[in-house]
Amino acid sequence: MVLSYIQCLPSAIFQQDNARSHVACNVQGFFSSHQIELLPWPACSTNLSPIENTWSMLAQRLARDTPPAATPDQLWQYVEAAWTAVPQ
Repeated sequence: MVLSYIQCLPSAIFQQDNARSHVACNVQGFFSSHQIELLPWPACSTNLSPIENTWSMLAQRLARDTPPAATPDQLWQYVEAAWTAVPQ
């Protein structure tokens, strides 16, 4: 699924951190064999990705501004609303 999406974006650069599962030889081989460019990532930089802070902000908004969800669909609506409220 990711491969077909990335291949539709020829100038895309894939970002992932240096988690063991991301730097495993078979994973790196997959990216190399499919000519997928990876963003160089410095070692020991777990919080470099801006999305990490975004997830925290989203969780805080959900906890602060929404009642408990009664259904998975309602939870999804809450998440979408919180995501839309994040400054772009």
